[in-house]
Amino acid sequence: MVKSFKALFVTQFLGAFNDNVYKNALIVLITFTSLESSALAPEELIALCGGVFILPFFLFSSLAGEICDRYDKSFIARLTKYLELAVMTLGAVGFYLNNINFLIAVLFLMGTQSTFFGPVKYSLLPEVVENKDLLRANGWVDLGTFMAILLGTICGGVLQAGQYPKVYVSFAIILLAVLGIISSHFIQSTKIQNNQQLIHKNILYSTFHITRTAFKNREIKKSIGAISWFWCLGGMILSIIPVYAKEIIQGSESMVTYFLALFSVGVGIGSVLCPVFLKKAKFPLILCMSLMSAFLFDISSLSYPHYFSQVDLRDFIFSGIGLRISFDFLSFSIFSGLFIVPLYTLLQEKSSQKDCSKVIATNNIFNALWMVIGAVILMIVYHLGFGVIAAIRLSALLNLSALLYYTLSFKKFQLSRF
Repeated sequence: MVKSFKALFVTQFLGAFNDNVYKNALIVLITFTSLESSALAPEELIALCGGVFILPFFLFSSLAGEICDRYDKSFIARLTKYLELAVMTLGAVGFYLNNINFLIAVLFLMGTQSTFFGPVKYSLLPEVVENKDLLRANGWVDLGTFMAILLGTICGGVLQAGQYPKVYVSFAIILLAVLGIISSHFIQSTKIQNNQQLIHKNILYSTFHITRTAFKNREIKKSIGAISWFWCLGGMILSIIPVYAKEIIQGSESMVTYFLALFSVGVGIGSVLCPVFLKKAKFPLILCMSLMSAFLFDISSLSYPHYFSQVDLRDFIFSGIGLRISFDFLSFSIFSGLFIVPLYTLLQEKSSQKDCSKVIATNNIFNALWMVIGAVILMIVYHLGFGVIAAIRLSALLNLSALLYYTLSFKKFQLSRF
């Protein structure tokens, strides 16, 4: 089963890598290109992209969970990789045509493909690693995911800002899809956990059914709520970063890539360090949330000097304020990683094998719902005329509100249980 874990790790890494090459190339295109054909401002379009990508998780996760429990997960993994190739081929057409509306439609299809791969990734882990290694395995998977985000972000930004963006971006996303297909064929077949699982045609009924099943366990319910809030907050911050880099720091595309890289590296570090921290100290969920808000408030309190030209990335990094902003972003991300990994492990531990995919799918539904809510909140904030600093402060305040909720409702819900 070690071979299957390695193949799963590589497959999910390539998928996340490809998603972020596409998404960041699209974000850079929107942020730094004049879009006369669009009625929305660039920051509104970026927030819209976040919602469009995550919407399929809300619509189709219940179906994905049922299919994943009903059939061989390795087969589903391979099928989704072939779907990824088809979607990325359409994406290449969109970049060639330089059509933003078409590219956003492809983003929805890409989210649909990811929706069906999501339950495979997390529900396969308990089957290919021993229970005592599950926390560490989740840490490595999250590290791989966020390193893929980092590399995909860098590649997407660099390729889109290069001399021949249409050619290079198109070639990259198709090549990564092909490599994902190859790696998925090395995932060994596993036992079908529930061959009696019904595939409901009514998506609304299916969503209600799997949610009711998952929420019978109180710890699963609490974990899904906490994970969903994390993705709402994280989605808002990821959407804020390009606008923050351009308007507040007055940086170029490389500045956007730098901040996204800090976020990815930080979450990756927190994910890998999670088993070490939890063995040596009590690390309550509430403390993680408190520190995350503290670092966001500090970022919003810092004013970077304005210049008549774009700020050079090197000058920013080695300036006092730039170093402090970088430290805040990195620290926020590290505590985000420490926050999220044990919650995923709890979902897997508390789920029966025959229902694990449906529990993961339920989690994806609520993650998607809250990420869409986060995207809508940002669009409203921008539409009302508030700037990016106000958006960061609002994110921190909302996180404190969530912290208060967990403090009052789940006083004993601590990550130290691991």
